[in-house]
Amino acid sequence: MLKNEIDLFDCNSTIGKRAVRNPGCAYTPKDIVSIMDYYKISRALISHAMCEGNGPFPGNEILLSEINEYDRFIPCWVLLPNSTGELGDKKISDLVNEMLERGVKAAKIYPYNHRLCLSEWCMRELLSTLEEHRIPLLMDFGIVHYSESSWKIPWNDVYEICKNHKNLPVILLRIGGNVNRNLFPLLDKFENLHIDISYYISNGGLEIICEKFGASHLLFGTGMPAYSPAGPLSMLLYSGVPLRDKKMIGGENMDRLLKSVII
Repeated sequence: MLKNEIDLFDCNSTIGKRAVRNPGCAYTPKDIVSIMDYYKISRALISHAMCEGNGPFPGNEILLSEINEYDRFIPCWVLLPNSTGELGDKKISDLVNEMLERGVKAAKIYPYNHRLCLSEWCMRELLSTLEEHRIPLLMDFGIVHYSESSWKIPWNDVYEICKNHKNLPVILLRIGGNVNRNLFPLLDKFENLHIDISYYISNGGLEIICEKFGASHLLFGTGMPAYSPAGPLSMLLYSGVPLRDKKMIGGENMDRLLKSVII
């Protein structure tokens, strides 16, 4: 079923070395491709691990140079609001236009690792500019253990972002499986809210979300290379959701979001 019926598009991967690296952890494009081949993952939306600790530069530039020869990698830039000038002297609108001109159609932020407030007074310009172009915004809260979701995810801010920027696709990464009491009310209200399933270990969670809110909210993600694709892949393949929904989650939803970006 995997090879012939589900085209897997991983929305949550990185390349490059982290400041703290697990022994044996892959980090080169070649190594990541070998993992993708093993698990039959056809494509990956990918950012550079350097950005997770250091901020957007020079990781965004390094990303483009390192994946240039790999058409299975889709670039994702890490961004910040530019009140501190960390993005140079460019306006956010100019930077986003440059992104699009260079083929980058997705953005990522690290609210916890970058000590970034998600309130409108801090993020409005960045969020509005991304919304104008319908650029998917991935939010990585740096969750290692599921217990951290209770204090690392600012649910009120997620609510305000989805409410104030309804044309902005918002994707929460690696949120854990103990979030349903906060997640479900948001999924019920906002079509623009999505989660990746890389760490969504919730008994019957995929089935419930597909039935109550629709499979369009779910995206296949792995967290490679820090985490194995085996868990989320098993959840998807052995879940009780219809094959039609598995195909949407596996890759079609991410494809749709990227194709909806306005250049």
